[in-house]
Amino acid sequence: AAPTVAKIEVELSVRRLQTWGTRVQDQGQTLQVTGLRGPVLRLREPLGVLAVVCPDEWPLLAFVSLLAPALAHGNAVVLVPSGACPLLALEVCQDIAPLFPAGLVSVVTGDRDHLTRCLALHQDVQALWYFGSAQGSQFVEWASAGNLKSVWVNRGFPRAWDVEVQGAGQELSLHAARTKALWLPMGD
Repeated sequence: AAPTVAKIEVELSVRRLQTWGTRVQDQGQTLQVTGLRGPVLRLREPLGVLAVVCPDEWPLLAFVSLLAPALAHGNAVVLVPSGACPLLALEVCQDIAPLFPAGLVSVVTGDRDHLTRCLALHQDVQALWYFGSAQGSQFVEWASAGNLKSVWVNRGFPRAWDVEVQGAGQELSLHAARTKALWLPMGD
């Protein structure tokens, strides 16, 4: 049964990368016509340095599902991989390293709680995604308040990474960039 699950996870991971690769072209700006006197330009901008603490379930698929949207939206990413299988993340990063500028993707392994604390308190990290325990989620929210870091936590609830809506849905895109709106006023 294990080889079948591993094969499914690898196939889903490849599909997830393809999904986000095609979505990169759709990112950017849109012009909305509103009831206001003039259009509104909506810009999607990267968050900056985005730290991600990956869950233990679906170690490869969750890693890819979190890395891909962060990169697709133009962020630099610091990842703490699954504690159960950190070598998977390291191998993926080793394979993709030649495709990106140095330092764009960093993988940090070690004690998950200690690394989470360091990333939550780090002043140069603009956003933090945490997928772990409810207690860890609560700590991340508290510790990240010091520099108004954008935080996304799962509050201890597992996510179905193998389901497209949860593993590659709009929610990931929403949290991977900030939206700025610019109103262009026009005369009567």
